[in-house]
Amino acid sequence: DLNELANMLEGFTSSDISYIAKNTIDKALLNNVENLSIDNFKQVIKEFAKERDLSTDFSALDKTTQYDKVKKRERIKSPRGFVDVAGMEAIKQQLKTIIIDKLNPEVAERYRRNNFPLFTDGIMLYGKPGNGKTFIVEALAGEAKLPLYKITKADYDTSLKGEAGNNLAKIFKQLETKFEKTGEYSILFFDEADAIFPKRGSGNSNLNDEETNTMLQYLNNCTRKGIIPILATNFMDKIDSAVLSTGRVGTHIEIPTPDFDARKEIFKIAIRDKDIAKDITDKDLN
Repeated sequence: DLNELANMLEGFTSSDISYIAKNTIDKALLNNVENLSIDNFKQVIKEFAKERDLSTDFSALDKTTQYDKVKKRERIKSPRGFVDVAGMEAIKQQLKTIIIDKLNPEVAERYRRNNFPLFTDGIMLYGKPGNGKTFIVEALAGEAKLPLYKITKADYDTSLKGEAGNNLAKIFKQLETKFEKTGEYSILFFDEADAIFPKRGSGNSNLNDEETNTMLQYLNNCTRKGIIPILATNFMDKIDSAVLSTGRVGTHIEIPTPDFDARKEIFKIAIRDKDIAKDITDKDLN
């Protein structure tokens, strides 16, 4: 059952587990397999782990299926909300408390009457690659019904002096103007934040020290201007410490490798509403 699969996948990342589940379905459909079984998943786990030289317990993987080599990684669909995020219950609750609950009109009005900002800090998501940092930000935006603007290193990669800082400054100003006109908050998501805000003097940024100082000024209390900055990184120790201070990005949340329940939930989400998996019963899933 899925308990067995979840045990085998201890230490695997969320994206790896999701890939294995989806790849199993893909192979079954391609090979005209009418009904999936747990053995189908076991075989793909075995192939995936061997291909990447990962350790797992293969004692329960003796049965084989008529599958080819693992195909290239698939792109995950944009999530509808937290329902599409496997596990991470404590993290989802924390994000709900920090952001979503405050968007309730009654709560927001209470803050307004007391002249107190809804949001006072940005959020840093950190942890090993592949554990769903970007995915959970997209799900948060869907759950909160907020527009999401994503910035990566490629968005400001330029050799022209001053252009990188100007590009980022324009984005802040545009979102601030939008908030002034509409009152709608926006999530500004910095992926690979260690490449965008590395420690000053490290030589790893297209922003010079003066531009970095300017960006720090934009991060100062930008939540009061309708911008909720969320950063994600695999290397938090490489980010300039001034970025991580209270009033800028002072809330730090670790995104861990999925635990046992999360690993099971990833499979449940992958096979949800799939006719080919109709014979995998509740007993298999619990």
